[in-house]
Amino acid sequence: MAVYLVRHAEAIPRHGYDQPDLERPLSPLGTEQADALVELFTGHDVGRVLTSRAVRCWRTVQPLAHARDLDAEPDDRLTEGSSIENVLGLVVDSRDADVVLCSHGDIIPDVLRLLALRGVSFDRPPSTCAKGSTWLLELDDEVTGTARYWPPPGD
Repeated sequence: MAVYLVRHAEAIPRHGYDQPDLERPLSPLGTEQADALVELFTGHDVGRVLTSRAVRCWRTVQPLAHARDLDAEPDDRLTEGSSIENVLGLVVDSRDADVVLCSHGDIIPDVLRLLALRGVSFDRPPSTCAKGSTWLLELDDEVTGTARYWPPPGD
């Protein structure tokens, strides 16, 4: 089974956006990245899609969820500024199901660093986390295993 950690695709910049940050949408490039995730996940099982409530996260994984006839389910643990321990708990609890978790750049690298401390083997430094990228985590019962980086679609 696999856990896929997806960083939301490219969003419009924070500066100059005068609405609540949770409502900040994807940029045109981000929309292309989100659409390309469908093809990127070809051949990989996905049984569930969980996402931060931020529009930019939801819109990143919504095309993939739709293509798999799934709902993109909001989960507050994936929201920007959330407790890293809570997100790590979600990852650990999800390791027995093929699940996509979409979150933010302040969350994913920290969760990956904690997994590295637990013995997970990485093909790139755990700090690698471009917008629109995915980490494929294959974890065992002891929460060890491997982590492979997929760059953003189109890179």
